[in-house]
Amino acid sequence: MGLEAVIVIGAGLAGSSAAATLSEAGVRVTLLEAHACSGGRARALGAAHGSASPIPPALGLRGRLGMKRLGRVAARFRAEPDERFDDRSVADFARLYLGERDGARFSRWFESQWLQPAAETSRACWRELLAAAQAPPRGLREPTGAEVSLQAGWPVSRIDRKEDGFCVAAVSGASRQADALILATTADVSAALIAKIADAAETRLLDAVRYVPVLGFRARLKRAPALHDDRVAAEGVRALCRVAIDAGSKELLAIASPEVAARQIDAPDAITGSVFEAALRAALPDGVCDFDEPELLRFPRGMPAFEVGHLRRMQILQKIATAERAAGRRLAYAGDFLHAPTRAGAVRSGVAAADALLDRRG
Repeated sequence: MGLEAVIVIGAGLAGSSAAATLSEAGVRVTLLEAHACSGGRARALGAAHGSASPIPPALGLRGRLGMKRLGRVAARFRAEPDERFDDRSVADFARLYLGERDGARFSRWFESQWLQPAAETSRACWRELLAAAQAPPRGLREPTGAEVSLQAGWPVSRIDRKEDGFCVAAVSGASRQADALILATTADVSAALIAKIADAAETRLLDAVRYVPVLGFRARLKRAPALHDDRVAAEGVRALCRVAIDAGSKELLAIASPEVAARQIDAPDAITGSVFEAALRAALPDGVCDFDEPELLRFPRGMPAFEVGHLRRMQILQKIATAERAAGRRLAYAGDFLHAPTRAGAVRSGVAAADALLDRRG
């Protein structure tokens, strides 16, 4: 039987890319989104999140020479053909090649670049991060074609398997049916939704995905600073890892360091806001930090932690899903936990999920 109708749960980058790919192939798609609009984290954090400038540490001559050395070591770490290194953490490798002091500096640099814990991220995962970051930039693909029906404000409560496909029920009691399904939500939400219809090993693998919080601060500046190369340099500003400023709209987006995000993700708004404002006042030129419309952006499950062993688990998950599709269950997964916790990784996973279903077309 040919593929005629697909339900995609989650209208973030992965789900929207999957829906757009399917609609371009002539498949009718129902895109279900729990929130009021599509876009997910990419919409909330804005395009600047993927290209925000890291705050470089204030370095003397010795430090700058050290960073050049770190760059050479990073290239060696990525290119080393010995697979025994693939499941060693970035922090382990840095200590091995650089010693404790420079290894710690390298780990801090890595965490500021990728928002991933260096002590738990394997080299194999770093390769995946780099592959996604170096892919051609692609933004949110809005699935607005005639073949796509976007149902926003439609939180899913249950998925049932039917003889000819799937039935998806909403919290409100409404339901939708299709002959195939793509889950483009976070791994833990996907695991909960498919608990009744999935292979036990499949659910365990999804449950094993850990997430790190992402905490952001967005505001409009009364005047935009003149910054060289759009980079903000400040000595001792550890609370922030990325800052981006749109000179045209004077909009500022700051991303907290992983340590601050973990501490402040559940703190009262007033306390968290004061942490951001103090850090930004230290980082930006005098007189710039007069904010209009400040807004905190909280994502307790903001980004999957690509810890040691993560990719191996995801490869097993993909094999299980492939085997079950071959046996007739038309279900695929999408999301940045499958490829890389970047915009490109999310898009790539959505396209891959759509392609996996399209391969079954008659």
